[in-house]
Amino acid sequence: IMLHAEQIRLFRGLSDSGKAGISPAGALRGLYEEGGGGDALEGLAHGLEAGHPFSVLMRERPETFQAWQTEIVAAAEAAGRLDKAFDALASSLEESRAFWLALVPRLIYPLILVHFAPVALHISTLILRGPLPFLGEALTPLLPLYLGAGALVYAAKQPGSGAWLRRLPLASGWLKSRFCSFLSLLIRAGISPSRALELAAMASGIPQDEPRLRAAVRKAETGEPFLESLRALELFRGPEMDSLRAGETAGKLDEQLSLLARMSDQKNQAVLQTALAAVPPVIFILVGLAIAWGLLGFYGNLSSGLGSAGF
Repeated sequence: IMLHAEQIRLFRGLSDSGKAGISPAGALRGLYEEGGGGDALEGLAHGLEAGHPFSVLMRERPETFQAWQTEIVAAAEAAGRLDKAFDALASSLEESRAFWLALVPRLIYPLILVHFAPVALHISTLILRGPLPFLGEALTPLLPLYLGAGALVYAAKQPGSGAWLRRLPLASGWLKSRFCSFLSLLIRAGISPSRALELAAMASGIPQDEPRLRAAVRKAETGEPFLESLRALELFRGPEMDSLRAGETAGKLDEQLSLLARMSDQKNQAVLQTALAAVPPVIFILVGLAIAWGLLGFYGNLSSGLGSAGF
């Protein structure tokens, strides 16, 4: 699985090289010589050697670098702490990668069962009627699952999707986790509150035209306490707002947001793992019921046939 792998390699290499006193251009040359990244790394190195700031080169490559990543690097350039920015970016991507990689082994078994059950139930069709009717019967139960998943992904990408995504337990938890994680990084990098809100929303999947986000940004732009902007988002519950208030009072709001992100991730993992653990027994029960129904139908037809024949 290559989730974030290339970006992690890039940012981690830049961070480690910066701590060792190696320039970003030299680090990119080293990464290019090690293999991987190809022309992209060489192009970045050429740009740096020509005197262009790293953040400018990132802005020229929006297909590779997200806006929140570019803003963090730009802020770090102004403060002269690029290695810290690269370290923060690498750590953020590593956490996201670890979250999903931990779920992959748990996903495999339920997915195999979901696809195996229709095949097992219709194996007699393959023997009696051939492969084409068998494929039709075996794939038909899976079609609604694929269509439903596709419709959900499509709807999530549409404007205004943030409003109903917030109502889905797992989706809302995932959205909150990502938002807190990105906002924490952006605040730590010194990005202005209003811009940090916009970038964190963009990176986490909250539409930029959502009314609650626009209200939060307006509050930040007018200089109101940042906690009021977070309250306007309506993303956090009472205890969470209390913890954020404590973090703001102590001057550690970024740490409190990072803590909320980790807590939300833990909750999301628990929900997903519970759901995945429940899938196999549910499938076994449904398959058992289907087999029992088929046997009842078979013996019922056999009994009716014998009765009509006078036995």
